[in-house]
Amino acid sequence: MDIEQLRKFLLKLPHVEETMQWGASLVFWAGSKAVGGKMFAVADLDGTSKGVLSFAAGPERFHELLEREGLIPAPYLARAYWVCMERWNILPERELKENLTLAYELVFAKLPKRTKDALATSKPKPEKRGASGSKKTGKRDQRGLLQSHVLFSSGMIFSAAEIAQKHDRFTTHWHEQRPGLPPESYGAFLDTVIAQHQANFELWHTEDKARIPNATDHDIAEVKRAIDRINQRRNDLAERCDELLLDHLRTRNLPNPGAELNSESPGLMIDRLSILALKLFHTQEEIERKDAPEGHAERNRQRYAILKEQRDDLVDCLDRLWQQTLAGQRRFKLYRQLKMYNDPALNPAVYRSSS
Repeated sequence: MDIEQLRKFLLKLPHVEETMQWGASLVFWAGSKAVGGKMFAVADLDGTSKGVLSFAAGPERFHELLEREGLIPAPYLARAYWVCMERWNILPERELKENLTLAYELVFAKLPKRTKDALATSKPKPEKRGASGSKKTGKRDQRGLLQSHVLFSSGMIFSAAEIAQKHDRFTTHWHEQRPGLPPESYGAFLDTVIAQHQANFELWHTEDKARIPNATDHDIAEVKRAIDRINQRRNDLAERCDELLLDHLRTRNLPNPGAELNSESPGLMIDRLSILALKLFHTQEEIERKDAPEGHAERNRQRYAILKEQRDDLVDCLDRLWQQTLAGQRRFKLYRQLKMYNDPALNPAVYRSSS
């Protein structure tokens, strides 16, 4: 099987859509992203990933598939029980189709009821026809797929799922190497999302220093000042996310001033997603702790499941807010945090001590 045979097979499944994401990744969704669909397979088109195709396996089949030569844990998605094929010929075509169908069914079964209801009432996609009136086979070369992505990106792609994936990717990377922004640019918006996540990453680990049992009063005072500085940067970057989104919307005469106002802005929701990514990472660490007491791993598996559900729900809500804003049905505002503790003119503990 190759990429075009893959597309031809998967796009025949009910409610399956494809999008280009993250440079040159072809993502297949169980249900439209616009109504809360979830991805179940990702194909690499330019050979920059560790494998050619990743897909959802589920907890029951994950370890069984990993026993096969050429199947590895999917980068950034292994915790969700995804596997990755290093080459196209790893699995016979029939077996690959069976695994992809199971991946689709596994993900589709977990879609929220509201998403399934929306898909049930949606009209089927019309078949594309060529100039002669004959049905198109759907065949496009990889270059064409990449070019369509470039054109789409010039408008602006907003994907809460991609934001969550970036959070997971850099959380793992920064635990292995010194935290820092990537040398490559993902565009002004995603660059800001990553910078905001880095602030949360630094804040998380700086706060831990204040909890060290033998920390001195001087140590704790220094940590507190560092926390204030990082927290200010975190809030500034969350606001910057909203500024960039609103700048983009204004080019389309949006948000609609008459639409219903959402009480929480995307920037604030992105900040919450960032915190959840850190909680998921460190909870997984506790699950895998070798020196943990009895029952510790199971307790943290339960915590992980709760956190995962919370993040999935928040991803759905953020994507839906953006789609409804584009449709003129909802709007959001930039809400300034207006923190007072870092401003010497507004914090009485500061200006009274200097007088």
